[in-house]
Amino acid sequence: EWDEFDRLVGQLTMPFFYVAGNHDVGTKESARFWEGKLGRRYYHFVYRDVLFVLLNSDDPPGQGNGHLGAEQIAWARKVLANHTAVRWTFVVVHRPLWTIGNGAKNGWKEIEEALGERRYTVVAGHVHRFQKWVRNGRHYYQLATTGGVSPLRGVGLGEFDHITWVTMKQDGPVLAHITLEAIHAENLEPFVTAEEGVARKEAKVFPVRGLAYFQGTPMPGAIVTLTPDPKTKKGVAARGVVAADGTFQLTTYRANDGAAEGDYHVTITWRERLPDGRVGADLLPARYSKVNESGLRATIRAGENRLVLELKN
Repeated sequence: EWDEFDRLVGQLTMPFFYVAGNHDVGTKESARFWEGKLGRRYYHFVYRDVLFVLLNSDDPPGQGNGHLGAEQIAWARKVLANHTAVRWTFVVVHRPLWTIGNGAKNGWKEIEEALGERRYTVVAGHVHRFQKWVRNGRHYYQLATTGGVSPLRGVGLGEFDHITWVTMKQDGPVLAHITLEAIHAENLEPFVTAEEGVARKEAKVFPVRGLAYFQGTPMPGAIVTLTPDPKTKKGVAARGVVAADGTFQLTTYRANDGAAEGDYHVTITWRERLPDGRVGADLLPARYSKVNESGLRATIRAGENRLVLELKN
């Protein structure tokens, strides 16, 4: 995989800066390989009076939802203290650490304290879904898939393939998200690749549309999840997002393709949206988020399927 990636990156004429992700340094073995190949797992540089701080959000490896080690935090504090006069700062980190307990226990809180009142922008990824927060008056971006796995259900759900183009102006960065359909060489010859690919066995799926209400009111943004009944061992997990009018469609492999035949437990979460990046509370009774307690079931059959989910307090 690294040989494959090196061939692609090797065709670029501009510098390419690596940011360590969980699939790169998330285990001790992969972290050792990264260090042997690229050396540093976190670093910084200054370009045209803009400071770039590139962090490693799996330090040390195997910390579940990510972590910044004490040595890395001390290094970041020193870097920021030594570059107080730059006109802007970009912090680039793979995992959006501020979404886990508001960053209080994984080291992100210390990074924000070190950033202080300087002008800065934060860019992350990992979740494969676009989201923007405003924290401490600064803009934080979680990029969408940028080439990774995604149902690609569209811009409205933050599920799209893209690159993000940043232009630095005198008063700060301007970002544009460019959807990524294809990039071709100037002579249209295909890129050299040794990747054979792996055929994925997919169950046959059937269209599923539904309505979901809580106390008779739609739940825009709520996540509907179908989990196969372990007793039947038939079916594949599927998800859907509730629209403003209460409608939803299920997705298993590709956008709104439906669900496989089988009996399912249904769970729903509807989290409050907070602008400061904290994960909001579930607006529904807790039982609806638990497979064995929600009381919601669904059976998917061949052909068109329709679900109506009426939740009560």
